[in-house]
Amino acid sequence: MSGVIVAGHVTFAAGEVDRLAPEMDRVIAATRAEPGCEVYTYARLLEDPDTIRIFEIWESGEALRAHFKTPHMAAWYQTLTTAQVLNRDVKVHPFTGTDPVGAYRD
Repeated sequence: MSGVIVAGHVTFAAGEVDRLAPEMDRVIAATRAEPGCEVYTYARLLEDPDTIRIFEIWESGEALRAHFKTPHMAAWYQTLTTAQVLNRDVKVHPFTGTDPVGAYRD
């Protein structure tokens, strides 16, 4: 299996995560229904509630590229133009295979 992982974080100004949460819920639900989306999560950090960790697994780069062209992502990007983003570091990592972690501990 060959796919891509998207991982990173976005730090917002105080209060922005709460304000953006309804739109985040919408984009998460719509994205999880997309072809090729295997995992799509946002997680608020306990030690910094203004920071969201992003983790995604896509079956292919093509599926990820199609994701960026969806109407719900256009709406999300429009919402982000109103957000106070302090820091953003999100990267795409290609991968092959899905070996269990135990295979690396032996």
